[in-house]
Amino acid sequence: MADFQQIRARAAKRKGGEEALASLLGPMPDNTAVAKVHDDRILSTMAERIFAAGFVWRVIEQKWPGFEEAFLGFEPKRLLFQPDDFWHELASDKRFVAIKESSDDIRRSTEIINRLGDRYDLFTGVDNLAFEALSVGAIGWVAGLVTAFPRETVAIYQLMRKGRREEALKIYRWFRPLLDLDVSTYLVQNIKLAEVLAIGTNDRVRMPRQPLSGERRKAVEKIVRDALAARPELPAF
Repeated sequence: MADFQQIRARAAKRKGGEEALASLLGPMPDNTAVAKVHDDRILSTMAERIFAAGFVWRVIEQKWPGFEEAFLGFEPKRLLFQPDDFWHELASDKRFVAIKESSDDIRRSTEIINRLGDRYDLFTGVDNLAFEALSVGAIGWVAGLVTAFPRETVAIYQLMRKGRREEALKIYRWFRPLLDLDVSTYLVQNIKLAEVLAIGTNDRVRMPRQPLSGERRKAVEKIVRDALAARPELPAF
């Protein structure tokens, strides 16, 4: 990972110089001003940015007032001293409709279903655990490599929904090296490069990210090219 000064230098070059970049960033608050920001606003902003990092920003922004209300304005002390019943009662809040399970512990999917039943629609957000999650009860897949390999992604999902497990597993085993590219700090760049090779798009990414280069790029290219060379025929579904 590049250090901050390198990232800033790239941003300045892209935006037309340091002054142009500074004008886009706006004034930087001094330490005194930052110290006056209440803890609840810091926690709320952190939580919102984490949610937005894995979803469409405008959807999170539109829904955020509901999160503020449900989580007591993100006041740390109020949340800290809530009894267990408070967290259980959130299940009765109809504004919450689904859970995207994105840990690398497949046991959590079963634990969620055992604890909460069908109260929430359970989605998996980890590409290289998708088959396993769908096997134990997830009904949706927030996929990453789908942008480069849409037919294979949809085939696995639809076959699993129809109980055709062995057919889905055959595709999934071929797909796994590609799906591993989604579980990386370079997941965005990995997926963009996969798109270049699979569907002929480009590997442009938003700053401060940069397209893959060097040995890392060669390694990802090999994974994708090897998969394309052995791409399976898909069954009708």
